[in-house]
Amino acid sequence: MTGPYSDKAFTRAIPKVYETYLVPLLFEPYAVDLARRLGSRRVTRVLEIAAGTGVVTRQLAATLPKDVSIVATDLNQAMLDQAAAAGTARPVEWRQADAMQLPFADGSFDAIVCQFGVMFFPDKPAAFAEARRVLRPGGVFLFNVWDRIEENELADIVQTTVASLFPTDPPGFLQRAPYGYFDRPTIERDVAKGGFGAPRIDTVAARSRAPSARGPAVGYVEGSPLRNGAVVRAMRASRILRFAVAVVTVAIVLIVGLAVGVQMNQRQQGVAAPSPTATASPRTTTAPSASATPTVTTTTIYNDDFGFVITGGDGPPHAVIRKESSRASNGTTQFAPEAFAVSADGKEVAFWAKYSATPELHLLSAGTGAERTLVTLTADQRAGGVAWSTDGAALLYSIDTGCGICGGPIGATLNIYELAASGRHGTVVDTQTNTGWYRPIAWDRSANLAAAGLLVEGGSMALYVTFRIDTGNTFTAHRVSSNAGTGKLGILMQSVRASTDAKFALGVDFESGDIKWWPLADVTASKSQVGAGKRGAQWRPGTHEIGFMGPSDQFWLGDVDKAGSLGLCCTAFSGAPAGSTLRTFRADGTAVLLGVGDANPFLANYTLVRFGGDPKSTSGDRVSFQDLSGVLASVRLR
Repeated sequence: MTGPYSDKAFTRAIPKVYETYLVPLLFEPYAVDLARRLGSRRVTRVLEIAAGTGVVTRQLAATLPKDVSIVATDLNQAMLDQAAAAGTARPVEWRQADAMQLPFADGSFDAIVCQFGVMFFPDKPAAFAEARRVLRPGGVFLFNVWDRIEENELADIVQTTVASLFPTDPPGFLQRAPYGYFDRPTIERDVAKGGFGAPRIDTVAARSRAPSARGPAVGYVEGSPLRNGAVVRAMRASRILRFAVAVVTVAIVLIVGLAVGVQMNQRQQGVAAPSPTATASPRTTTAPSASATPTVTTTTIYNDDFGFVITGGDGPPHAVIRKESSRASNGTTQFAPEAFAVSADGKEVAFWAKYSATPELHLLSAGTGAERTLVTLTADQRAGGVAWSTDGAALLYSIDTGCGICGGPIGATLNIYELAASGRHGTVVDTQTNTGWYRPIAWDRSANLAAAGLLVEGGSMALYVTFRIDTGNTFTAHRVSSNAGTGKLGILMQSVRASTDAKFALGVDFESGDIKWWPLADVTASKSQVGAGKRGAQWRPGTHEIGFMGPSDQFWLGDVDKAGSLGLCCTAFSGAPAGSTLRTFRADGTAVLLGVGDANPFLANYTLVRFGGDPKSTSGDRVSFQDLSGVLASVRLR
């Protein structure tokens, strides 16, 4: 199972795609405007905050006199590395820095510039106060933000398109972050709280042009943290592109920003000097407070021997484990996964950790929170996926290299890690070059059989590979690629998962939404349930039953061992909330959690249903609650 990235992290392949597609499309006109506004002033030392890949930095270096020193900072080192590689017309000091805690003495700069960065500050008045601290008397602070998303056609199309693909749980990055800080009274109030006077705010409109819809689609989906939503990441740009092309046949659209500027006099009060800013959707959202907590009632349906893995909110630690009857804000364990998998007994979580720039494979006890590092990657490697062996004594994991959409070679290795001290630690099972990235599916150690899929751009599984793994490090691979010679199996890689005993695997067809299931050893023997996987499909733990949403908001459980000519049968319960999607089963299979998206993209409404003795029960024992939108798995706490 894959956990989401933090949706404000500009890391991995994002900087290169961002620079290639988004900078010329969106940011260059405003960089020119911002540099022009500063160029009319006498300054000797300039600080740039949130420099990104250096589009404003390059303009400043070309526009300002050569004796003006420029210090360009960004929170993400990967963005600065891309900026430095692009170069500037004259020397610039590149420095990683947090806008909330600038590493400079009071009164160090004549001017501060920030292009489309203040929207990401977690505490904007505090960040403005920090900018004020390092400014000299009479200095100027220029920044821009986007106007409301409805005024920015490209972003609005992308947001609407993605929301239409995931109506029950739409990714909220564009609404919440880049296009979420446009209200002028709010900006004025935050600037005043930071110690400045009234700002001058100008609206700056520009026309953005691209030769086709592919550039904007790739840029927004692969070149921004929008790609970090788990579902969107699995889908990637290609599928969204089909919808984008249908809406934008010629990518010539209006982009609108607001320019905000404040100037300090000797008493460090402010008058305005313009700088562009952009907006997001008209409704801003914040991480849920008490109103986002579960509606807990006195009931025996909750079982606190078990808990949920929940992701969401703004930033680290990105995931929590909390008891069933609790809420995300009271999570007992916090961690930061890029991808994770829960052991068959539900007691442990293996995950690729995001604690540093170099990914690490960690092992976490769900009950105690104890955590240890198993594998540390090198700078040129990226975290792939991870799966448990059926006996809980080993892991099958993958490592990625390269970025297909960026150009250049790509590669992947599939590896094993046995938890015993004397076991194999990091042994390579197979290597792929320029074909895709491995995603582990399962490892049945009793049969010496493992399976993995090869993920390609677009999110589909291009290749299904099984391996015979013996104790002598002899690995025999069998590879299957079909679907009328297209090189794709037609299955969404993100949806593929194995039964608890790893005898079967299932996946959802990329186009039709059909559920497909097959013996782990032979994907060519797959069977299908037409259209049944559109709202999720998972194995019920400890069984060969597939859970999915049936017609009329019924929840179905179908035993593949008993599937007849009509497919999977039968109804487990009816009366599920309209539009429900399958989120997870309780780790022991005694209950199922369904979810429905909320108007607040941070939240979702959940229904936990305990299975009764009557498999055709019309109601079942259930309880409803609200929590963060990213409930992804169940674990056993004791």
